[in-house]
Amino acid sequence: MRLDFGTIWNNIEHCEGQTFATLAGQAFAYDVRENALAIRRSDLVLDRTEVENAFRTGVPEKPGNGRGTTAYINAILRDNRIRS
Repeated sequence: MRLDFGTIWNNIEHCEGQTFATLAGQAFAYDVRENALAIRRSDLVLDRTEVENAFRTGVPEKPGNGRGTTAYINAILRDNRIRS
């Protein structure tokens, strides 16, 4: 069963501050700020709409070079804590 994005976003909010890892093995955590995620190890801020668009279009199996915002979004959306 595929979860709706509202459930996914609730899971994302619930996992605030927990450690995630990109495909390259870079550990990171995030803070939820209204409708955005602030990546703690960088200056990146991921807007909820950006995350939702990635969720709706599907996270690619191999997201290219996995750099920048794509790496963080893929790591979050692929994680079992978010998808369950």
